[in-house]
Amino acid sequence: MPPRRKITKEMLLDHAFQIAESKGISAVTSRSVAKSVGCSVQPVFSQFPTMEELRQATFDYACNKFVDEVLVFENQPDFMLKVVS
Repeated sequence: MPPRRKITKEMLLDHAFQIAESKGISAVTSRSVAKSVGCSVQPVFSQFPTMEELRQATFDYACNKFVDEVLVFENQPDFMLKVVS
């Protein structure tokens, strides 16, 4: 039997973000995230005991991802043009 794959919090959040991005935050459920990752709901609930925590973490993940993507251009002279486009 192959070793079990370790499901990390980062993996769960990345998949939750993809779901939220394509279908909206209301589509982020323990089942939808588990299905996307290819696991049972147990790893989801072990990291996020409530749906509120999962959705809040997904929102925070999306905000951090946005900030990271915007700050790549921070020191460029046309920073604002790159951010808006």
